[in-house]
Amino acid sequence: MSLLETICSVKNTENHNIFTIFGIKIKIKRQINALKNEIINTLRNDSKKDIDALKQDVIGTFQNDINRLRNDSEKDINVLKQDVIGSLQNDVDALKKDIISTLRTDSKRNIDALKNAIISTLRNNSKNDIKALRYDIKKIRNEAINTSKWHNFLDDERLYSSPPQEERKDLFKKYVKWMDIEVFSFCNRRCWFCPNSHIDRHSQNIFMPDEVHTKIINELAEITYSGIIYYNRYNEPFSDRITLDRLCETRQKLPHATLRAYTNGDYITREYLDEIAEAGLNTLHIMRYPLNKEDEEYDEQRQKEILTSYAEKLNLPFEHRNDIALNISHPSMTIEVLGKDPKQSFSNRADSITVSGQTPQRRVPCLFPFTNLYIDYNGSVLPCCNMRSDVPQHAEMIMGNVVEQTVFDIYTNLRYSLLRYQMRDTGDKIYPCNVCDDYNNTFAKPVPESCS
Repeated sequence: MSLLETICSVKNTENHNIFTIFGIKIKIKRQINALKNEIINTLRNDSKKDIDALKQDVIGTFQNDINRLRNDSEKDINVLKQDVIGSLQNDVDALKKDIISTLRTDSKRNIDALKNAIISTLRNNSKNDIKALRYDIKKIRNEAINTSKWHNFLDDERLYSSPPQEERKDLFKKYVKWMDIEVFSFCNRRCWFCPNSHIDRHSQNIFMPDEVHTKIINELAEITYSGIIYYNRYNEPFSDRITLDRLCETRQKLPHATLRAYTNGDYITREYLDEIAEAGLNTLHIMRYPLNKEDEEYDEQRQKEILTSYAEKLNLPFEHRNDIALNISHPSMTIEVLGKDPKQSFSNRADSITVSGQTPQRRVPCLFPFTNLYIDYNGSVLPCCNMRSDVPQHAEMIMGNVVEQTVFDIYTNLRYSLLRYQMRDTGDKIYPCNVCDDYNNTFAKPVPESCS
């Protein structure tokens, strides 16, 4: 401040010359610069000290804050950790409960579904097993019955001679369990595996006279016949509705007999089935043969489609037993539809057709002449389903005619008795039995020639 006053007083001095003023200015400027530098250096030193002090203060403060925050954070982290762990534990417990509850619910549903599936499977399998078991039981029973019969056949000498008149009914009732009655001749088909392929059963229809059928049924009623009667032979039984009349008569007079029939199914309708059942038929076998020609290949899947298509047309519930057989549900009659392979299922019909291409040499016994009796439309009686009166080579096998004799007299006549005698043992057979390849009703299976 004194320096400024001095300068001002110098400016106001009139006698002061310019050089003195200029020198003073330079001196002042130097002093100002020195002061400025001193101030700057002082400020720099002070600022550096202050900055270092501030830096230390800040660093110390931050370090304390960091340490405090670190301690606080560790505490908070531990608290948070505990909170998170507790929360997670609660969530886990809740989730566990939900999972257990869900699993229990789903398990119950799954167990119920599995249970139902198992029950359904068991039911289906049991149904199949029961069917198989029934078949096995039936087979074993039939074998036991056949064995028993065979011993009876061997022991009952009346079967091999012409017994007295008073014993003939008893003999018939005791042994005959199967009969076929052909009430007319017509068949609409000419299947290659049937003798009708070369024998005329198509151009006309010859009926068994009413009185002849009535005579047969009345005779059977005398012994209260309770066996099986099939209303077919080599005809198509339902091509003419007279079969319904014959069934009605038989059912009325033979209430304990089992009435059955085979049909090709060509004439069967839903309404016709009801009429057939009402007439008294117990079982209907519908044969839907798949092959029209001998050289065709058999296809089970195609056959299944054929059976399904046929069953659907009858508008009744049905169930496949396998690809070649199904059952149709009817309220009062058993119905099955079959589609067997003719090449595997049918015989040579006692040498009246050629199926296998080979001629067998039969030596084993046969039960047909003991238990079965077959009546053609013309009244002729034959001992086997494979024989028929209109095949010339079977003429010697006609046992008699119901127009002229009773069924009891025919069954016990000398011709029938001699045939039974030959068929009861293993050994050479007469023609056409010696070339028959039907072993379905035999006590013993075919054996090699060397073992015979």
